[in-house]
Amino acid sequence: MPPQEIQPQKVTRPFQLLAAWLVTLLAVVSAFLTGAGTITKPTWIPALLAIAAVTSVPVVLLSMFLLQTRFRAEMQDDKYYSNYVKERQRTSQLAVQVSKRVAASGLDIQSIVTAQRKLSDLPKALESDFRSLLGDLRSHLSAEQQVAPKAVDPEPETLLALANGLFAEQEWLQAGREFEHYARYRPEDWEANFVRGMAFMNVGKYAATLAALRAYNDAITYAPQTTGSTPRARLFDYRGAVLKRLRRLDEAEADLNIAQQIADADYERIDVAYNLACIYALTNRRAEMLSQIRNISHNSFHLDLVRDHLDDYFAAYKNDRELLQLIKSDS
Repeated sequence: MPPQEIQPQKVTRPFQLLAAWLVTLLAVVSAFLTGAGTITKPTWIPALLAIAAVTSVPVVLLSMFLLQTRFRAEMQDDKYYSNYVKERQRTSQLAVQVSKRVAASGLDIQSIVTAQRKLSDLPKALESDFRSLLGDLRSHLSAEQQVAPKAVDPEPETLLALANGLFAEQEWLQAGREFEHYARYRPEDWEANFVRGMAFMNVGKYAATLAALRAYNDAITYAPQTTGSTPRARLFDYRGAVLKRLRRLDEAEADLNIAQQIADADYERIDVAYNLACIYALTNRRAEMLSQIRNISHNSFHLDLVRDHLDDYFAAYKNDRELLQLIKSDS
């Protein structure tokens, strides 16, 4: 068998390096096995050479696997790799700009999750050029994925910036989908899962409501035990609201009871009372429904919600005088 020779000057493409590694592996293993068969003394050397021959194979194969997966982008030809790097750098720059613009608007995941801000507090729209900036980010992210090898994933931080930007623009469905995309790479980010649930809940359609339920399930699963009572109460409250919308009333009531027990802020207490009133109305428990309505009688926003749902959640009591008296508008 003629000796295997590697001519370095001909290894001009990254993928040719893999072939060079295979040739080197064959040469090294052959040398080790030949040595193990010819050397007799000391007796421990043949065993050592045999072990080295066996262990070198998985080590080299594992290294080649890493090059083909984690470092696949770097294994492209120079022209394609430079295009990929240029697109990824531009995408990262746009993601930073979007994140800064969203933060300047007063919106950030942490403030929403910790109940420091509510959706009603947020601006209806950001600066006029923000939508154009979001469009640039989406187009460059798409271009990056087109020039990137199939095994190379987008940067999770870029996906999160895009999702936050869409959320700030109140494009709920698109925001929810981008949060889902982000969750494929960072499923443990419970705060992003929480906001994903809010985005899908605002869509209102059945499929989106199911997506919201999955998001809140993920958020509750990954929320650490050290999470404060306010965000935990809001998590169970919002999941209960999703289950209520899906008419899974026993599960909804169980979540809302948990939220009621741990809620220590007015917003959560009132929102839980409203959702429980809906469930009591749907299960024909009039006295309990009226009791919860009295708990929200000083909150115009939630009283408006009751009036808005007289034809569905409260349909059985839409002509109930006591209920109508409790929710009557002062205007």
